[in-house]
Amino acid sequence: MKSLMVFFCFISFLFFHTQIVYAGKLVNSKYLEKEDVQTAILSVVWGGIRTDSNIIALADIDQSTVTVIDIHQEGNTALVYCNFINKKGEKLFGYIPLIRLAKSLIWVNRDNWTLLAQN
Repeated sequence: MKSLMVFFCFISFLFFHTQIVYAGKLVNSKYLEKEDVQTAILSVVWGGIRTDSNIIALADIDQSTVTVIDIHQEGNTALVYCNFINKKGEKLFGYIPLIRLAKSLIWVNRDNWTLLAQN
């Protein structure tokens, strides 16, 4: 049982370490800019965009079609509104909820806690 716990701790460490290493250039700012967020969204490999009915995985989206329309920011939270086309060719509108970590300038996706970073 102890070895199983050590194994899961090791896997968790690797996961979070790769998230930090993968981050490249963090979007490290009190106020989000469209250009920074656009570049960061295009470099994310997993996660999703919320729509009215569900969350669409980035694997099901043609990421080159994601266009940030607007950013609504209040304090430590933000909604990034965007247009995109899914793999079926449907044009959709959605948003990505973000939160700024306490006492820092680092932004993360509220759905899956990935760092908002540019490659």
